[in-house]
This record gives sequence, C-alpha cells and structure tokens, in this order.
Amino acid sequence: MKKKIIYLGIIVLLILLQSCGNDKTYCVHADFTEYVYRFEKEAAQRGRNFNFKNTGLIVEFADLKDNLAGLCHYEKPIRIEIDKTYWKKMKQYAGADLVCEELIFHELGHGFLNRNHLNTTLENDEWKSMMCGGDSIPGKTWNINYRGMRRSYYLDELFNENTPAPEFISTVLPIDTSGYFSLHYENFNSMNPTYWNPSTIKNSSLSIQNQELVYVSQSSANLAIVAKFPYVDILDDFSFEFSFRLAESNPFLRYGLVFGNSSVSLDFFLINNNKEMAFGNNKWYSYFTKLKNDHIIPFKNNHLKVLKKEEMLYYFINNAYVYSSEIEIGKEGFNFGFMVPEFSTLYVDNFRIGKKSKSQNIPREHVSASKPTAELEILEIEIAEIYSSKQ
Repeated sequence: MKKKIIYLGIIVLLILLQSCGNDKTYCVHADFTEYVYRFEKEAAQRGRNFNFKNTGLIVEFADLKDNLAGLCHYEKPIRIEIDKTYWKKMKQYAGADLVCEELIFHELGHGFLNRNHLNTTLENDEWKSMMCGGDSIPGKTWNINYRGMRRSYYLDELFNENTPAPEFISTVLPIDTSGYFSLHYENFNSMNPTYWNPSTIKNSSLSIQNQELVYVSQSSANLAIVAKFPYVDILDDFSFEFSFRLAESNPFLRYGLVFGNSSVSLDFFLINNNKEMAFGNNKWYSYFTKLKNDHIIPFKNNHLKVLKKEEMLYYFINNAYVYSSEIEIGKEGFNFGFMVPEFSTLYVDNFRIGKKSKSQNIPREHVSASKPTAELEILEIEIAEIYSSKQ
C-alpha cells in the first residue's frame, strides 16, 4: 500500500514538473490578468495579435533586488517577475492603474515585441518610449506622463518603434487664449493686509517686504499654501499665475503653483533652480514627469502661469509656452496657491486669477466675490522620486 502511494506521488510530481516546463504554460497571477488582457487588446488595435493563454506566459510576484520594479526572463514560455513591494506601494496611490499598466506593458514589450531599452528623449526632454529603463541616467528619473494623449502615443510607439514624434512636443501654443478675464490681481505693493493673511500661518512667517510677499517656512515638508476663490472652479476654463524667487543654495528645491480641491487632491506645476519643471498631482506617488527647461532663470524671478481650456492645462514660464497635459482632478475645486519647499524662504509676487467668459464683461459681483472666503489652508505635499528600474 505504501509503495502505491509513493508511486502515485511520483506520478503526480512528474505531471506537475512536466506542466511547469511546458512551452505553452499560462500562469498569470490574478493581480496581472487585466493588464495582460489590455496588452492583447491594444496590440490587436495596432495589427498585432497575441493569445497568451494558447502560446504561454508566466507573470508572477518576486522579491527583486537592485531596486528593480520588473524583470523579463527570456525563457519558454516568457516569464516576467514583478517586485511585490513596489507593486503594493504603487497600489496605495492615485494613478496606480496606469503606473502598473505601464510596467507590465514594458516587460511584455521585452518578451513579445523584441523591444530593448530605449533611453532617448523627445525634443522637449520627455522619454521617447515607455521602453526606457535599465542603468540609471544622470539627472533623469523613469517618470513618464502616461496619461491621455501621451498614453496613446506611448502605446503606438511600443508596437511600432518608427512612430513619428508626437504633436504635444511642439513649442507652438495650440489654442486661442483670448476671452480670459482677470478676477483678482495682487502685486503686494501695499503694506495693508492682503488676501494672503499672515495671521493664519503656523510655525512659519508670512510678511510683505519690499513689495513682495515673503513666506519663510520652518517645516521639514513641502507646504502647499492655498486660498479658496469661490467663483473660479477648476472645472471651468481658468487662468492662474504667480511670480516666484527662491534664493536657497540647494538648486533642487521645488516651488510653484498648486490648484484643485484641498480635500480631494491638488495638481501642481513646480520648478527648481536646476532649470527643471515638474507636473503632477499630490495624490500620486510621484510627479507625472520632470523635464529640463531653459526658460527658467535660476535664483531670479520666474513667472509661472497655468491656463485651462476644456480638459487641458497649458503651462507657461516667463511668458513662454512650455507644456500641456490633461487636468487630473475631475471634481469641482476652488483652491489656488503656491508650494514652498522645506526650510526655505520664498518670495512671491504678481498673483493673478481669472476665468474665461462668453461675454466681454464679468459681473462686478463675481469680481468682488473672488476674494477668498476662508482662512488659508496649509497642506504637506510629499513628492517621491521614481528610481525603480524596469529590466
């Protein structure tokens, strides 16, 4: 009887070993099945047909070393490992679905599209391909603004490396900006209390010096200082701008515009004195993308402006159009302000906020009501860097 059980166990083990070594084994963890299906669907839309259940694929969790997020093994069938810690961390943040999709698609690109790493950039300094990865690139992180029109481009390029450069890299502003009217302007020339009320600041100081608003932060965190403007909704077409100067010696400290709904999320447009600009949302793990831009004047005054038209945001530095992207927030929001980096002194000037009007005249009651209706809010914003590499 014992011999029978032993023989039966050996047979079962041999069957399992044979199935695991089968060239057509399909074993995809439940966390990844949706992304594998999407890859097949996106491929079919571009004339590439895959049926991994028939041809074989293994996608599994692993504890990867060397700060790797994903790893493709050229075995039969193709085997992909995803770092469990990285995946779990990403799932805690907004935007996780797209971040995880881009990772899975990158590894499938290695395994089934014969794509190698491509660490070249477009003319505007964005990565040319989602196949960027491997060894670190000085001054660059692996962030890709994998959303909206850019997602469409990156998918096209994934399946066709000869995809032409996208229109969104153009430095020519693609829209008409007429019809936007100012609701409030503040140049801080007056020593009288402004709408940016110093009395609401805690553990920091806010004052007016030499016709500038001066914010001195004693916090170890990045701080968003926002006010509420009830007649400027981020769902409407709006314009919003400030001038900033940060004289701190650390060139990598970020400062700039924040806007949205403080109880939901805030989009941001930040620069630093290393001539880099970053765009993102505070509920995401990291910024959408970080790019070099020569319109930034280090340690001097820089005027930042964002203009919204329909679902798109258009960004300007010192009156030059530099970038466009979809707004992330889908709910109403009336909060506008600026971000101060940790333990820094930020000089602020030339605040202006407005909106697009169908008529040439905005009612006076809207202008007067554009004043903030509540005290300033101060929110901590954590912006991580993505250094985890895809192999």
